[in-house]
Amino acid sequence: MAALTAWQALDAAGVKGGERVLVQGGAGGVGHLAVQLAKARGAHVLATASARNLGFLRELGVDEPLDRGTDDLRAAAPVDVVLDAVGGQVQRDSWSLLRPGGTLITLPEPLDEAYRRPGIEARRVVVVPDGPTLAQVAELIAAGRLRVELQQVLPLERAAQAHRASTAGRVRGKLVLSL
Repeated sequence: MAALTAWQALDAAGVKGGERVLVQGGAGGVGHLAVQLAKARGAHVLATASARNLGFLRELGVDEPLDRGTDDLRAAAPVDVVLDAVGGQVQRDSWSLLRPGGTLITLPEPLDEAYRRPGIEARRVVVVPDGPTLAQVAELIAAGRLRVELQQVLPLERAAQAHRASTAGRVRGKLVLSL
């Protein structure tokens, strides 16, 4: 589902070759897949992560890994597309990073309309089932063209722990619950 979310978010933004795409939360569950899929479309990819995950972003092919704690993202602006997989203040700050005519796609929460800028297209993407696209994702994974990072597999009874780690923004790739 994370790969399908990333795919649909990039489709919603109309990402194509040559565009500058910033993935906020690039080392996370959806983010690490979105950066790879954006690169496969020929985009110049920037992505934010914690300092410990900058090398991971480079391994995934990110052109400009950005430390979310220290880098001034305004120096990387303007970008054509921001894919916000974090929300909150990150979404609010993302509006100003877009070029006129750019697109903001947010995943975790509705758009904060108080920060909307004229000329910026913006929408929230919520994943919808899509078997044919999932089949394409499976082919990319099987061919080694899409890397899925699993941070940890936890038993279902540790779901609360997994949720806390996920909401704290300290997960590289995906956490998986096993039954």
